[in-house]
Amino acid sequence: MVLLCDQVSRRLSRRLGSSPRPSWSPGPDAKGSPEARKVNLFSCPGRRAFPAPVKHSVISEVIREEALKLVRRHQKYASDLAANLRRREKRSGLPQEKHLHMPGYWSADAGFNPYHVRSNSRGIGYAFEKALAAGQYRPRSAIVYSVAKKDGSLRDVAVFQVADNSVSKLTFQRLIEKNARHLSSRAYAYRYDLTIHDAVLHISSDLTSRSRIFVAEFDFSKFFESISHEHIRRVLQDQRFFITDREHKIIDSFLKAPSVPLAEYTPEWKTERNKGIPQGTSVSLFLANVAAYPLDRKLEALGVGFARYADDTLIWGDSYDMVCRSVNALEETAA
Repeated sequence: MVLLCDQVSRRLSRRLGSSPRPSWSPGPDAKGSPEARKVNLFSCPGRRAFPAPVKHSVISEVIREEALKLVRRHQKYASDLAANLRRREKRSGLPQEKHLHMPGYWSADAGFNPYHVRSNSRGIGYAFEKALAAGQYRPRSAIVYSVAKKDGSLRDVAVFQVADNSVSKLTFQRLIEKNARHLSSRAYAYRYDLTIHDAVLHISSDLTSRSRIFVAEFDFSKFFESISHEHIRRVLQDQRFFITDREHKIIDSFLKAPSVPLAEYTPEWKTERNKGIPQGTSVSLFLANVAAYPLDRKLEALGVGFARYADDTLIWGDSYDMVCRSVNALEETAA
């Protein structure tokens, strides 16, 4: 860069008829000297300095990966749509009009648009890293929409901005890596070391080995929406999960982050969530297992067989009385 600036200076001096500006040349002992360290390699003498490159961070990479995932998903949809239209044109001989749709919340704020986030991932990541280091990070408001369930009821799902969702995902990965062994081996949801197939194998092997069995099935109503924030904080504190202060602050910020309808959306918080956890972001998956942790320990202490996947719990035992005691413990925990 210094050589380039020197060449530009010499060319200008020839045109203007002035003497060239002397070039800077470090001496043999200048490598570690204070003078050498003060040299700005991104500036030319007498000219405006170029901006230094944005600092690379893990957050930037995670944000870019999340944005790329969403971009590829949308591009696949566009590619499949185009292929389908070509097939229709070939069969009918008539031109087909193409309507490429985008999620409505992409227009609510640039932070929801993965194409924008992908292009600015390094700058966004650097800003997020600074906010996290200062303990001042909190996610933007989420957009809530309803999804129909099999029983006809509706489930509210929260969509956070791409960068905020990336922080949630990274936090979840680190928390589950450190705390998976701390969770019950009969809790099968949202883990890397256990899957639903392990639950099926456990249930099948245990039930087929008994001549008589009593079974109870339990499903929490509105599990995510009804979880108490104080309960989560108490479990995290009492059970000594492996969580850093920074992760505690991230968890608390996502617990409080409001979810608003698309028509009313503003990135800034107007209210705070005081109950429930947002369904639709990764860190909530870890918190769902944390909320059910006391129940898992009670069932283990009673000696019954059980398998839990999120809010669905299957309990079995050799005696009716044992299963009834387990159901009572479950209802006490849910109260």
